[in-house]
Amino acid sequence: MTTAPDVLVKFKQTPKYEELLATGVKVASICPLMYTNNPLTKVRRIMTSSNKLRTYSIARYYKDQEILNYLVGKAVN
Repeated sequence: MTTAPDVLVKFKQTPKYEELLATGVKVASICPLMYTNNPLTKVRRIMTSSNKLRTYSIARYYKDQEILNYLVGKAVN
């Protein structure tokens, strides 16, 4: 997951940060578009709710609710 640097600093101060890391999620403050330009990301599935990111990268667009459903184990249509 990616986020703004200031948001990451504040999130790291909460107990939820450690809970998220325990699930195997990695959190970065790199620009998502720059992240997807790395050739190593081409072998990974990237989900986004950003029109800009889906336009300029290989990320697949989903609505916020669809991403949430995927994250909690519900079927994504």
